[in-house]
Amino acid sequence: MLFGIRLAGSTDSTEAIVAVHGGMLVLLRLLGELSEGQPPMARPDRLVDELVQWSARRDDDGSSSLALRLGVLTWTRMHGIVSLELAEVFASWASSRSCSSRPRPRRSSMRPRSEQIAPSASVSV
Repeated sequence: MLFGIRLAGSTDSTEAIVAVHGGMLVLLRLLGELSEGQPPMARPDRLVDELVQWSARRDDDGSSSLALRLGVLTWTRMHGIVSLELAEVFASWASSRSCSSRPRPRRSSMRPRSEQIAPSASVSV
């Protein structure tokens, strides 16, 4: 399903929806606690309106608009990272580093940081 085409009219199973919903509620509760005391979003937009409606339909315990917005941001970024892992992108990055044609400087051959700063740039106390 990740790299396939989703056919029109296809739906997820009830079990899958319940599992995803439970995970999202945990995330929203955590984000709600972390964002407690923060000012509400200055200008709610269409996305926030839709998220608040979604939350009400799901019997959410009243997540703030900020927590809902952060939830979508976190959820989508997490899916992006998982997609990259499933596509073995991270593994290809690791192997490309070891096959680099340009040698990487060894840490021991680098000058100490104190020697990298020009004497004229030092500050006297």
